[in-house]
Amino acid sequence: MAEIFIIGTSVALVKVAGLASVSFGPAFWAFCALILVNVASHAFTSVTTIWDAIEDGGGKTDGREQTPAHPKQGQQA
Repeated sequence: MAEIFIIGTSVALVKVAGLASVSFGPAFWAFCALILVNVASHAFTSVTTIWDAIEDGGGKTDGREQTPAHPKQGQQA
């Protein structure tokens, strides 16, 4: 939702720019950097790999990890 917020803020700044002096401070640029890091994080993170690492490490799971669509031949569902 941060991406939607920045779009809305940009539109509001364009509308207000005619009425007041608008300048971008360090918080604005830090927020833009946060959005870029967030997008990169989602692009390079594989949820399946994370669940596999948890299972291989002996960690407990809550049952929401992916399972095969069809049971192996000879096993009952």
